[in-house]
Amino acid sequence: MLPTFLGIGSMRCGTTWLHEILARHPQIRMTDAKEPSFFDRTIIQRGLRWYERLFDPRAGEGPRAIRGEISPGYCTLSRREVEFVHRLLPAARIILVLRNPIERTWSQAVYQLGRLRFRTFDEVPVMRFTRHFDRRRTRQYNDYERMLDTWTPVYGGGAMHVAVYEELGRDPAGYVRAVLRHIGADDSRLPDEEMLANRVRATQSLEMPEVIRWYLAHRYRASIERLNARLDGRLEGWVQSMEGVSCPSMTWRLRRAVDRAWATFAERVPYAAFEQVRRMRRRAGYRAVSRQRAGEGRWSTPPAAVAGCSRP
Repeated sequence: MLPTFLGIGSMRCGTTWLHEILARHPQIRMTDAKEPSFFDRTIIQRGLRWYERLFDPRAGEGPRAIRGEISPGYCTLSRREVEFVHRLLPAARIILVLRNPIERTWSQAVYQLGRLRFRTFDEVPVMRFTRHFDRRRTRQYNDYERMLDTWTPVYGGGAMHVAVYEELGRDPAGYVRAVLRHIGADDSRLPDEEMLANRVRATQSLEMPEVIRWYLAHRYRASIERLNARLDGRLEGWVQSMEGVSCPSMTWRLRRAVDRAWATFAERVPYAAFEQVRRMRRRAGYRAVSRQRAGEGRWSTPPAAVAGCSRP
């Protein structure tokens, strides 16, 4: 069995909580573990049968008509790769969760530079944070315009549900109901109030330094203003949070310029090469799945013509 909906990201936007909420719904079959990342990473090592088995009924249960998974890496896929996903799951509903990029980036940095490396915040220099912010692997999870421009033309606006993380904080029940309606589930079947209230898994509770808030506001303000207009003002709070954030000193302006021009160069080149190799391997996996489906008579288009498999 294949999923009927996908949560495509973004990272550090409450998707683990959402997975747990949806997994408790009696009409929905979620994967037992969050983030199978089939279309992003796992397709390289595992085939389509492995992915289908993730949605098989549990022991003692019948099949469920609504099935899904959440893998934040999907928001970074290219247009050609999304076209392959659509070829395999043409009727899937898509969920994209957005979070203020200042808060999202800070959360990711604290998690990756602190918890994942078993350090406390005081042990990480501020410049180490800023260099982390400028990495492509960090910035791609804030490129919400690109995500919408990649997924919406392929699936259509009606298949896309854009959720805003801050709306979850104000009205978790309403937030969940909107997701349930979008994927075709009964929106009256909600978990208890305690689980709805337990929205965020804590990493380290840290106050963001003002210099970092300025650093991130300067980078993302223009794109967020455009996105706010696109989403009919739903992100006005983000725009306001970036207004009036001033630069602490001229020294920091110089540091920002140096970081972007030179400090991340050593990361950019090898990471670009790594991404290219991974993309090639991923598309080899796409071609293998395409051949399998064509061999079963489930696709009428020859494997070589499947979008996303023959061109970069």
